[in-house]
Amino acid sequence: MIRPPISGLALLLIGTAAQAAGFGFVTKAGHIGFLVPDEWKVIQLASKPAIAIAAFQVENSADAGTPDSTNFAVMVYHTGTPEGQEAWTRTRFGRQYGAVPPVESTVRGWHVFRQEAAQRSTPYTMIDASKACADEIILVRAAWPHLRLNPPNYDHDMNDAVDTLVQSIQCIDGPLELKDGVSVYRPIQ
Repeated sequence: MIRPPISGLALLLIGTAAQAAGFGFVTKAGHIGFLVPDEWKVIQLASKPAIAIAAFQVENSADAGTPDSTNFAVMVYHTGTPEGQEAWTRTRFGRQYGAVPPVESTVRGWHVFRQEAAQRSTPYTMIDASKACADEIILVRAAWPHLRLNPPNYDHDMNDAVDTLVQSIQCIDGPLELKDGVSVYRPIQ
């Protein structure tokens, strides 16, 4: 039997849907779900409050043998608690990493910061996008290197990937309704 979490973000859901993997976090008010391409490698999953995170690495043959990689993360901050509020304050959301300040915008209700900065000596594009959802703040963070051997449309494809990920995110109030093909994983309490 699956019970609702006692507090915060205590349940991680994993399912699949046509060429994409579905992930979600159950919250006190409902649940937050999103889709990522099947080929994205999961590099971190954490579903305990005050921050739930799903982090992914995108395969790129151009970064083989280098310390560089393309990474995406979806983080959910339970800001209805002091711990969650403090964690959100420490995120460095929108922080300037390079010589040029990030470009700030609002896109479909998402607060977005986009910038170019170097990690070691490699130039990167970095995007942070956040949106409130009940007592939570959802943060999408993406970073990819500008490598000499990147595929010709890599920047365009990564920008599209950010847009697709953000558009897939759903904030749903109320109890979770389980459907066929969805697996539910609950951390040990």
